[in-house]
Amino acid sequence: MKYSSLMALGSITEGPNKQNFLQIIIQAFQNLMAMFSDQNMKIREAISWVMSRISEHHSDLLINSQIINQFMEKIVLGLQDKPSVSYQCCDVLQKLADNCAPVNETQQ
Repeated sequence: MKYSSLMALGSITEGPNKQNFLQIIIQAFQNLMAMFSDQNMKIREAISWVMSRISEHHSDLLINSQIINQFMEKIVLGLQDKPSVSYQCCDVLQKLADNCAPVNETQQ
């Protein structure tokens, strides 16, 4: 059930507007973060994938002051997990860096 729910959440990250999606993520945040510690590796892999999708489409939500510290702690711990989980955590960091980098219009 958790796995299917995570796959559904990750699959819809592209659609909702940021405000609606932020409300959903903030309400579910503690439950989502707890999934990083799930005994089932597939759940940890799925939550890492979901966070990768969110960092791709709604990166500004993840750097929200309400969640950034706990979120980054889970991502850093995920780097030490199985390769399929750590890969997704690396992807989260890369997408956050790409999407949150300041834009310098003078560079080409």
